[in-house]
Amino acid sequence: MIVRGDEVRIIERKSSKAPRRGAWVSDVLQASAYGFMLIRKRRANRVLIEIRYPTASRLFELDESLTSMLLRAVDDLILVKRYGIVPMAKRGSRCLKCPFKDICYELDKELAVEEGEVVEPGQWLADVNVLEQGAQD
Repeated sequence: MIVRGDEVRIIERKSSKAPRRGAWVSDVLQASAYGFMLIRKRRANRVLIEIRYPTASRLFELDESLTSMLLRAVDDLILVKRYGIVPMAKRGSRCLKCPFKDICYELDKELAVEEGEVVEPGQWLADVNVLEQGAQD
């Protein structure tokens, strides 16, 4: 992190390949959490987040929209940790190779709910893979 007056710049280096546009949502939320804590501790007025991939660098400002997304993710983590409400996992071809697949599939059976509208932790984030500055609404 670089602190200049009331501005904090968080530089998060990643070893993974950058997406074609924006940054991976998990990377932005991780760095946003750092920025959020620094704002509270240092009372900075502005936090810039730079996600550096080997092939590209992406810049974000920690604004109201990104902070809201971060706090919603934290709320979901609390549901999982404190109350044991585990979201249904996405299933794909990688699951077939996983040594824990039997345990996961068994959990799915236990957590199966009859038809109805159930909102699981993280469900709102399931289709968000990439974030671009100003496009996370």
